[in-house]
Order: sequence, then structure tokens, then C-alpha cells
Amino acid sequence: MSTPFLTFVILLAGVTFLFYRWGRRRNTEIAERSARELEEALRPEDQSYTWIGGLIGYRVDYRVRRGELNRVEATLTMLPRHSLLYLPFSWIIRRSDALYLLFRPNVPLRGRGHLILLDHGSAPRVDRPEDLRVEELRLGRHRFRLLYGSDAAAAFLRRVAEHAFGPAGAGPAATSRPEAPVVRHLSINAEEGALYCRMIPVPGRIRPAVERLAAALAGSEE
Repeated sequence: MSTPFLTFVILLAGVTFLFYRWGRRRNTEIAERSARELEEALRPEDQSYTWIGGLIGYRVDYRVRRGELNRVEATLTMLPRHSLLYLPFSWIIRRSDALYLLFRPNVPLRGRGHLILLDHGSAPRVDRPEDLRVEELRLGRHRFRLLYGSDAAAAFLRRVAEHAFGPAGAGPAATSRPEAPVVRHLSINAEEGALYCRMIPVPGRIRPAVERLAAALAGSEE
């Protein structure tokens, strides 16, 4: 084995090890911070965590007592920051960390409906969009696309979204691009009878977003 090649192997091993330590520390911080903010927002009576792949994320089941809301499930998935070789491919495919929540009220939700943030990333795939009516609306300073199968589903999503983003039609368009909300997609999950939410787990912004959604669901009426 030549000396230059051996030197390259040693340097690559050192960089990979340092990158692993940095990525492990960073993902651990994100996981701990997001879990703490979720617990502060929901104040659960009981919780059960399951780690995903050690450094990739976790699943958690919260038992809460918030009016009509009695259970929230969350899944955090993070970029593999500890893997120097896999991280670039994961970033191209997934772009960012993600936090998925399923709010389960006492009375199961029915119908079909999606509220999708526009102008910030690619839109999620929606099953059978041809069966849904579509309209665009402004909440706060942001544009959303509302897809719904019934007036009741549309009214429910509008009410929940106004808790999260501000009243419909409020907030004139600003000359500078406003900071994107962390909540990117809300939908009525008919199979689960629950409200699904996808958000970007930005530290310091998870708690207020989840608090507003939980407050809206605590007195949910479809």
C-alpha cells in the first residue's frame, strides 16, 4: 500500500469519525429539544417513546387530558447527520427533518380535507385529488391550498388553521418574504379519525405551534 493512499485512508477515517460525532450530537440535541417542547405544549399525563434507529428519530404516544383531545401521536425523523456518505443523498430526497403528529379527539373526525402551505417546498401527494374541491386562501401572510370533500371538512380545517396561522384574509402581503410557518400540511385522516399534521421541527417554534393546534382540537367539533 503506497504512502499517499494510506495517508488518504487515515484522513478519511478521521473526517468520518469527527463527522459521526458531530452528527450524533446534533441529532441528539434536536430529538431532546423537540421532545421537551412537545411535552411542554401538551402536558401529557403519560407518554411512551420508541427510538427509531438510534440516531434517526423517535415515535411517541402521549395521553393527554385537554377537553375533547385525549391522545396525540408524534414521529420525528431526522437527516442522518452522523453519516458522511449517506447524508447528501438523504438531503436531496428529504430536504429536512420532519415532525409528524396525529391528534386524536374523543369524537373521531370524518370526511376528507387537506390544507397545504404554498410557496415553501414541494406539495405533498394527495390521494384522489379529482374527488376534492379546491380553493386558495390567505392565512396571516401566507398562501394555502384547501382541498375538501365536504363543507363540514372545509369549515373544520379553516377553524383549526386560523388558530395556527391567524384569521383568513388577515395580513396584507409584505414586500419582504415572511418567515415560513413550521406547519406545512394539515389533513383530516379519515382512516384514523384524527387530524394529521406535518411540520418542520425548528427549535423554539415547535411548542407554540403544537399549543395552538391542541387548543383548537381540545374543543373540536366537525
